[in-house]
Amino acid sequence: MRMKSITAGLTIGAGMALFAATAPAQTYFLQSTEYTVTNKSGYGHSTPIIGQDSVGSYIVYTEYPIVNGVYGISAIYYQRVTNGQPMGAPVVVADSSENQYLEDAFVDYIVYTLSPSLNAPGDIVLYQISTAQSGTLTSTGDCLAPRTNGEYVVWQEELKTGVQLVLYQISSGVPAQTTVVAGPVPSIGDAAIGGRFIAWSQLVDGQYDVAAFDLQQGIFEAVTNTPLLNEQNVSTNGNWIAFETSSISECCGSVRSAQTRGNSGISIEAINMGAPTPTPVTVANNGFDNQRPNISGNLIEYESNVLGNYQIFLYRTDTGQTLQVTNSRYDERLNYINGNLATYVDDRSGSDQIYDSVLTFAANVSSDVRVTSTGLLYSRVTRTFDGTMTVTNISGQALTGPMQIVLTDLKAGITLANATGTFNGSPFITVPGVTTLKPGQSASVALQFSDPSNAMINAVPVVYSGSFN
Repeated sequence: MRMKSITAGLTIGAGMALFAATAPAQTYFLQSTEYTVTNKSGYGHSTPIIGQDSVGSYIVYTEYPIVNGVYGISAIYYQRVTNGQPMGAPVVVADSSENQYLEDAFVDYIVYTLSPSLNAPGDIVLYQISTAQSGTLTSTGDCLAPRTNGEYVVWQEELKTGVQLVLYQISSGVPAQTTVVAGPVPSIGDAAIGGRFIAWSQLVDGQYDVAAFDLQQGIFEAVTNTPLLNEQNVSTNGNWIAFETSSISECCGSVRSAQTRGNSGISIEAINMGAPTPTPVTVANNGFDNQRPNISGNLIEYESNVLGNYQIFLYRTDTGQTLQVTNSRYDERLNYINGNLATYVDDRSGSDQIYDSVLTFAANVSSDVRVTSTGLLYSRVTRTFDGTMTVTNISGQALTGPMQIVLTDLKAGITLANATGTFNGSPFITVPGVTTLKPGQSASVALQFSDPSNAMINAVPVVYSGSFN
């Protein structure tokens, strides 16, 4: 019987081996699994929005026919999805002789603009999924861009003196009684609503600043006041407000003034309004165009052409880490995120279709655990060197399973025979039976190494909390 030890780059005697892998600050690995939501020849699609009601998740979107390159009247549908996969047939929300432009959805409600002509204001319509009933909230024909969250809907109204932002409470019924939140002076550029804030951009002295109304405290907040920058295309969720920033002279991706933050392109910033001193955090500032920030929890999703084509990225507010969601040779645009589901549009099939990606995160928790191993015993039956590796939670908080151990720096010719799979070119194994690893708790996994050359088995373990699949 032969005995070996496996170490973190150290040659030691048989018996217990201590793994002394040095881990960076907690980082995340992102696995995205994509599904096709629409695949309808002769039609284009836009503005996908993810919602979730008592039945489950759905993606609502705009669809329009394309005849000889000409876009026809747009309609709105929603598609049920389970774990990202479409289930059943799409459901018609609106399909009339006028254009229907989807704007937003939340739980049981979908809001859209009904317009007689292309890209023009119209009237706001509220559709209830559970009853399949629609109600028109306005009749003036000068409204656009509704957004909804919880009990409220906001939209913009175009007046002679500027654009104003109004608030409607769904439970108040129809005809809609609205409250002016902001505008028409200063005029409103765009708006968003979350559980806590209504946020909007407003035109002040020739440039856009971001302002907000705190629904919980009933107070107005000046979010930004930067004379040399346009800050617009806002998004809000929880305490966070995100927005695009660009120079006042070049708002759409051209070279920015040297006096402004960054050097060129469109940047994205975010502010935690719940912080003692709310300060802008740079989400993306790389000299390229970073657009359409969307927030869900501690994730800010956006699209960027930093790699050439537009691709979808995520910024984690808890770690400051940026992760790439999509990686294709097509432009991925019109992104939206809700929980662990992201959706977007691209034209890989010849016209714009809707896709979604299920997001799975695994956190590097090596700094939160101690990894030890037994010596390795050679088995003549399996012709492998067998041992046990134990992971102990040395942090002050519970770690969520499953737990993955990645064995890096293995010598060529040495393989982990019972590996679960590979990650970044290294084998990994899942520690069985771990749903939660509490402080001080340990879990073990059996290892089997194939080592035909009988070399010293050295490895550096990196431990992840979460799934790679």
